[in-house]
Amino acid sequence: MKEVRGTGKTTVLRGLSYQGQFALVKKILELFDNNDYIGLYQKSDTNQVRAFSGGDLSEDVWTKISLL
Repeated sequence: MKEVRGTGKTTVLRGLSYQGQFALVKKILELFDNNDYIGLYQKSDTNQVRAFSGGDLSEDVWTKISLL
């Protein structure tokens, strides 16, 4: 996702995370176990993320690398 402030990206990603999905089923383990998948939310350090740019590579190439 591109960095745009105030669009609710973090809220959505947290809601899809393991903790978010567990909270949505009111912390009832039997209901949570019916999920086919869970998500993991890891906040990235923006200084480290910015390192993945430049280097004579186009933004398209960096995007493809980040999707691997």
